[in-house]
Amino acid sequence: IALNNLYDGLKVSQLHHYDAEITIIRIQIGWINHYLGNPEYALRMADDAMQLNPQKLLKGEIANGLTLKGVALLGLKKFNAAQVCLDSAMQIYKRFGSLQGLAETYMHLGDLDLQRGTYTSSIDDYTESIRLAARIPSRKVLASSHWGRGQARLRSGDLVNAPIDLDQSERYARLIGAKEVIVKNYDTRRDLLTAQGRFKEALAFSVMANQLHD
Repeated sequence: IALNNLYDGLKVSQLHHYDAEITIIRIQIGWINHYLGNPEYALRMADDAMQLNPQKLLKGEIANGLTLKGVALLGLKKFNAAQVCLDSAMQIYKRFGSLQGLAETYMHLGDLDLQRGTYTSSIDDYTESIRLAARIPSRKVLASSHWGRGQARLRSGDLVNAPIDLDQSERYARLIGAKEVIVKNYDTRRDLLTAQGRFKEALAFSVMANQLHD
């Protein structure tokens, strides 16, 4: 329903040449496709949105479009291109002082470094994201960044601090009903418990994660 409404709004905006609205709607469509697991179409929407004259766009729209493109490229495993887009978005958010934008971009950079396997950098990115998100506060970013830092700590062998982040992530995720974060949290807890040789408990978290998927 949300996508249908956005496509209807896009048609009307194109008919009347509302360039700013066209950009905003395309970016929204792109984010929805990202969350639906379609990075190719999300990337297409980001590219289409950025085709307009930059002078017609607000800085926030440009940064959001760059962030979407970076996240879509990350989903396609194009790490270097994703880094360029996210760094560019970061510079815009720094210039006009958007805490939300900075917190989210550091979170995405943490995701990027996590996928690259550069866990120290990933932990640093997530830590900065958490610091900024706590000032807003943004429970959504706190839930995701605490999970990411817990995952990075687990992969780097820090079995002591990883559970602390996972506890915080689950707490914030439950406050906002972020089921997808809880699923990732349980998957990470399974891996943590497996690494500790606690196989029965690991199996229980695996079952709970599968139940949430259903």
